[in-house]
Amino acid sequence: MDIKKVYINIIGTLLMFFIIPGILITWDDVKFQNATASCKKQIYFRKCMKEKGYNGKYIFEKNPYL
Repeated sequence: MDIKKVYINIIGTLLMFFIIPGILITWDDVKFQNATASCKKQIYFRKCMKEKGYNGKYIFEKNPYL
């Protein structure tokens, strides 16, 4: 019984600190890439990104070459 509890605690710790934050960070990057791809076709890039919820500072921290 005690060994099962130890394994459950180890798996729970890995999920909580490594796997779930990794998924959330990746999902945020995917949303940002989709927003930049759809806004690059428009003339007013910054205005389009603000409408999608990204301000200028965040845009240049994520990708300074835009």
